[in-house]
Amino acid sequence: MAGFGDFAASLPADVGLAVTPIGGGQTLAGGAWADGPAWSTMKVAIAIAAVDAGTARTDDLDAAIRRSDNDAADRLWSSLGPPDRAAEATGAVLARDGDPQTRVNAVATRPGFSAFGQTMWPLTAQSQFASHLVCDPAAAPVTDLMRSTDESWGLATVPGAIAKSGWGPDEDGRQLARQFGALPTPAGGLVAVAIAAQPDSGTFEDAAATLTTITQWLAPRLPAGTGCTP
Repeated sequence: MAGFGDFAASLPADVGLAVTPIGGGQTLAGGAWADGPAWSTMKVAIAIAAVDAGTARTDDLDAAIRRSDNDAADRLWSSLGPPDRAAEATGAVLARDGDPQTRVNAVATRPGFSAFGQTMWPLTAQSQFASHLVCDPAAAPVTDLMRSTDESWGLATVPGAIAKSGWGPDEDGRQLARQFGALPTPAGGLVAVAIAAQPDSGTFEDAAATLTTITQWLAPRLPAGTGCTP
């Protein structure tokens, strides 16, 4: 995206950005950070899979998406069956909504962290997923919750945003924060967005603040968006 490289270079963090038209199309990407663990952003696909399966409790959906509650997300994941079946069902949601490449982890790769949260999810693939997700009627119970999460930073600072955050430490303890969803544009309509930041300081507070800084730079520069078509 024009100008993002210079802007990113001015930040005390490794950052990344991907922007996709609603419904799919060419993704514009920038920044040095391009791929890494999904962390809690994968809860969106898990929640949709549980809605599809008819196993989602309303209170767990609300807690997992709006408050990013890990226990609620684990219950939604477990409701899909054994880990390999849960990973398959979650991956099917990704594929249905524009991301056929990402393979959801069924087995934990780091002690103390969920299998699904350590799934490697490129920003470009996540942005493509978001571009279809917001127009998927089956996902509406989840995307409606993404409009009112408890987070007050990054994409969530824009009125009308649809967003979900995820964060956690790398093996050296440096925090990564990432978000994805859709933002309204100055000219109207929506555009799908995925952003990430891992600050030089390694703190969550700086990671979240950097995502807010990226959002403040991005929001007024977004190309004209579109709505969902039948």
